[in-house]
Amino acid sequence: MLQIPKVLQDASQAGITTILDAGVGVSGYKVEIDLLKLTAHLGPLRIAAALFTPDKERMQHWKELQLKPDLDNAQDKRFGLKAIKLIYDGSNQGLTGYQNEPYLCADAHPVPDVPPTGLHNLEPGALAELIKLASDEQWPILIHANGDHAMTDVLNGYAESLAPASEATDKKRRLRMRVEHASLMDDRAIAKMARLKVSPSFLIGHVGYWGYAFNKTILGNRRAQLLD
Repeated sequence: MLQIPKVLQDASQAGITTILDAGVGVSGYKVEIDLLKLTAHLGPLRIAAALFTPDKERMQHWKELQLKPDLDNAQDKRFGLKAIKLIYDGSNQGLTGYQNEPYLCADAHPVPDVPPTGLHNLEPGALAELIKLASDEQWPILIHANGDHAMTDVLNGYAESLAPASEATDKKRRLRMRVEHASLMDDRAIAKMARLKVSPSFLIGHVGYWGYAFNKTILGNRRAQLLD
């Protein structure tokens, strides 16, 4: 906590004016949000936040607290809640991203209690329900998805809420829904994202840091070519 002011000051000196905490509220307590808001008002940067939401009970909790998206900072020029954050799977480099095929090194480097194809945190039906609950309240949604199976499930979940086209779904699409990381996508997934007007948010430096390991050890050349 004591390092936060230094981090913000360093960011300000680099020319950054606004940062986004894409996972506030992990504890479920509003005080966590209030502390981040206080930090924003103390300066030197504006702070935006996405509410971590692991299940529909947490979504209902945010609703009971009367938390709503402030997309244009009309309520507060220094701090704003911008989105709902869902985490569907793990990371490919940690062998927990949800894949269609087993990791190349799953036998040599098994992860305790994790299948060779990784894992997912929600059943597809529960994910689609969460997307609907959030989008019906006009929340933009950021969904963490790394594996190719995760990408399929997440885009199918979005499709249930964003298709077919109508006045209501067009309004939701304008919220600019996102897939965070979107690490492994084939042409069909990219085309589906375009139809739904869902945006990918790639990991900066991902290929540079992990490309060689994905190619040689974790995924193999064929799947590594789909990275970012």
